Amino acid sequence: MLAACTNNKTTGSFIPLQADKTKAVIYIYRPSVSANILYIPDLYINDEYRLPINNSNNYYLALTPGNYSFRLKHKKFSETDSVETMLLAGSVYFLRVDSHLELKQSAKYQPYHRKFTLSIIDGLLARQQISECCIKSQHTLDDTNIIKENSRASPGFSIEKTQNPFSH
Repeated sequence: MLAACTNNKTTGSFIPLQADKTKAVIYIYRPSVSANILYIPDLYINDEYRLPINNSNNYYLALTPGNYSFRLKHKKFSETDSVETMLLAGSVYFLRVDSHLELKQSAKYQPYHRKFTLSIIDGLLARQQISECCIKSQHTLDDTNIIKENSRASPGFSIEKTQNPFSH
């Protein structure tokens, strides 16, 4: 009973930033789910690489109004999911990334069927979900800072990222 008292999770409320009159704002978030937690799909906007979508994160993008195609892609999965939508100036949109993991019944070994899906979510539900999962890890991008696919940092160890502990 005492353990339950120490396990109280407090979350703040998520209040989205409003778009100015010349931009459209879209929040892209991936709720905390243990299925596929180690897999990070890449987000492409209009067939241009933008960023990796990590578990328990939300991303704020301020984009020029217009038609957009949002697509998820992962190098190990052949299946991709996409959403096309028209973004209007001064509006706020929410796009959720869901992770799915299924087992296939078969007499022979079958690997897990993994996939990521995109969904446009109502603002009230999205604010509640972002408050519960990923209010502390928000990343901001706009249509001027596009990350190029070949410029991503490698996840390996690098001596340049370390410091001598005796140098102070």
